[in-house]
Amino acid sequence: MFPFRPRPLPIASCVAGRPARDLGGTIERCAVLACYVLLAALAVGCGRLRDPAALLAVPQPPPAPATLVAELAESRRPRQDRDWKPTHAVLAHAEMDRRGATIHNVRRCRWDSESEVAIRYDDWSFRWDEVVALDFVVVPFQNAPLLAHTMFSFALADGRQLVASVEARLERGEAYAALAGAARRFELIYVLGDEQDLLGLRGEIRRDDVYVYRSIASPTESAEILRDVLERANGLVAQPEFYDSLTNNCTSNLVDHINDLRPGSIPDALRKRLPGHSDSLAYELGLLATDLPFPVARRQAHVTMRIRQHLHDPDFSKKIRR
Repeated sequence: MFPFRPRPLPIASCVAGRPARDLGGTIERCAVLACYVLLAALAVGCGRLRDPAALLAVPQPPPAPATLVAELAESRRPRQDRDWKPTHAVLAHAEMDRRGATIHNVRRCRWDSESEVAIRYDDWSFRWDEVVALDFVVVPFQNAPLLAHTMFSFALADGRQLVASVEARLERGEAYAALAGAARRFELIYVLGDEQDLLGLRGEIRRDDVYVYRSIASPTESAEILRDVLERANGLVAQPEFYDSLTNNCTSNLVDHINDLRPGSIPDALRKRLPGHSDSLAYELGLLATDLPFPVARRQAHVTMRIRQHLHDPDFSKKIRR
């Protein structure tokens, strides 16, 4: 098990098929949702209010009641057969036994821009004893740094890094929004891919800041967490779920995987709802493999410029960690 110091890393979720966890009641959820409303407004801006023509726009008539009922019923059922964005069209799944695993549909996209991408999928096979470490990746939102996308990156003995990115599964033409996610507008997807795809997209194409922290997980613990991730990905192939910005998101699922390894190690807390703080929380709880002061550790974990410098290098994952 993790040799946890007396401070485990917050974030929990209500995930279908898992034991429900108390969210602290309606008051906490409303407070959290209010935070998301404020942050989304700051991130997106009041575009329509800045546009004088918008004040003169003629409102469209509301849909007929029958249409509303049909749309509501449809929205309550997660589905696998939508017109997915090409990079979200294929689900990863794994075959596992006591010796190791073969993951089908490991995504290895190479991005020229958000709209120009060469999509490729491979199958990766490995033994459990070839999983050597687990890294925690944090990508703060540019205009709302209290929010962030978080990922796991599993190091394999042969130098490959397998990234697990829990995302809102987007349809063709859709864009992610935190408030839409809270309203169950997206399905959930586990993207399993290489670092040149998932870190390159964020560090180079989107020009986001990317932080990569080595965790204290032992090789055995890292392999157990990866097995849990793969079981969860397989479950989503069998039974789709809705993404939820508050309770079934990237960070909540990652924390569930740690809690599945050591039940109750990561308590529920309001701060966990703002994943832009998740790296500092992990540091406070002793989950990061560093004895440096957090500001220094964070500077060392900042790999954005190295991502841009080495994106097309065969030794990409090794060089961004130097």
